[in-house]
Amino acid sequence: MKPYIVLAGVTVAVAAVLIMTPGFATMLGGPFEGKANTYNEENSTSMQYITLTLGGTQISGAVTSDVTCHTVIETGDEGRTVKYVPDYPDRVTVRAVEYHVTEIVRFDVTATPSAGSGITNYSLDLGVDNSSNMHGTFYLSYWTDPEDDETRMNMAFPTSGVTIPSLPVGTIKICLYVNVGTDEAPYLNSLPQKPLDNVAFTFSAQEVVLP
Repeated sequence: MKPYIVLAGVTVAVAAVLIMTPGFATMLGGPFEGKANTYNEENSTSMQYITLTLGGTQISGAVTSDVTCHTVIETGDEGRTVKYVPDYPDRVTVRAVEYHVTEIVRFDVTATPSAGSGITNYSLDLGVDNSSNMHGTFYLSYWTDPEDDETRMNMAFPTSGVTIPSLPVGTIKICLYVNVGTDEAPYLNSLPQKPLDNVAFTFSAQEVVLP
């Protein structure tokens, strides 16, 4: 039975149509927000292991990464509009400002002193081989003790790379995050570009003598 509404003596038929298929969500006459047409299931990240001798340079494997998006499809008088809203499950605080981000790659870096060296600290230069294949705003976190979140430090990561000073010799954890847009300005009719598209990272360790 169809529902009817009586308005000032006029009977109006009301029809609501909801169509949902795998990976696709739409509602006629209004917006439907669901986690449809996603990729990179659950914002998965890969771990890479880097071992380098102080004074040396190591390059990572190439990284290509995506970001999960919520799909919002609106069909109205002006036609069909598709919006892709990036999903940011992580948070990074840099200089007292919190950013909504997605973790896209993780590194386990072990630095060892050269033979016979008594060096206990080093600085790490972290760069990229092709910054033109990076899209978005990037942030970096590192832990001088991978098991202790109190040792976590956060910073912005420009595509030109960063230098992390005064690290203790041993293993550190490094995570790279991205924000590819904002929640207030979703992408229309096209998914955002891959944050990393076949990008390799370079790690250069320099010995530091503490006074």
